[in-house]
Amino acid sequence: MIKNKFLLLFLFFISLFAITSCETVVELKLDSLENRLTVNCFINNEGDATATVSVSKDPLDDTYGFAYINDAQIDLFADDEYAGTFIFESDGYYILPASLIPDDSKEFRLEVQAPGYDKISSVTTMPSQIEITNATIKDTTIIFFDEEFDAFKIELEFTDPVSDNDHYSLSANYQDDIGESIVCFSTIDPLFSGGQQEFNFDDELYYTFCNEGIFGDVAFNGATKKITIYINFFAEIFLPDPEIILTLQHISNDYYLYSSSADLQNSTNDNPFAQPVNVYNNIDGGFGIFAAAYQSNYLVSF
Repeated sequence: MIKNKFLLLFLFFISLFAITSCETVVELKLDSLENRLTVNCFINNEGDATATVSVSKDPLDDTYGFAYINDAQIDLFADDEYAGTFIFESDGYYILPASLIPDDSKEFRLEVQAPGYDKISSVTTMPSQIEITNATIKDTTIIFFDEEFDAFKIELEFTDPVSDNDHYSLSANYQDDIGESIVCFSTIDPLFSGGQQEFNFDDELYYTFCNEGIFGDVAFNGATKKITIYINFFAEIFLPDPEIILTLQHISNDYYLYSSSADLQNSTNDNPFAQPVNVYNNIDGGFGIFAAAYQSNYLVSF
């Protein structure tokens, strides 16, 4: 019996040795993507251009926060002519006053450099002017689940140019005598997607946006487009002279690809089975986005 036990132990250790001897160590090698300049810069026809500059992190770096660059030089060129240098504000945030951005320029180039880092650059195109031609309040109530809610049903319209791949963003702001703030809106228009919230009612899918809704002209190229949105309101807290400001932006293709891919990536957060999404990048030598938008505003009084 004792001999059998020793034999079994002997066979066990021989098997263990054989298994561990066959083990193959695979070294994971990833291209280093850290310590490159990263810039997110947006320009439009209405206000100051803004830019945020930071340093990229290694893909396996799980530390929180960003390393901002506060001594970068950011130069903007309009149609190959120098337009101005961005002014540092704080925590990697820079602005270029709107007065330095030419109104009639089409192509813009951004150059960013900082001590100890390679220079990066990018080019984008300012889209054409598209105005909201009309916006009216069609109703002030909406019925959900047999209950009546106070809400603005607003119909707006604009004319899309005859060209390929036009993209837009729509947002809404509330303002009164005291101040201004962004408001959420909902729509059942199937051209919209990626809303912060989605819900079904009466076999209709509603998309809700609390920042901006992005959509393209694939279904109305060269035609007049009408969009119906719903904005909740609380009449008892309105102050004198309330208004809704609708903002339509004709956005560059870079803007559209960045926003749509970033929304898709955000929607996969905390889902271990989701396919990884690469956010669109158009920065040569670094990471980030340089994009343009032509903005028009329409004031809706009530």
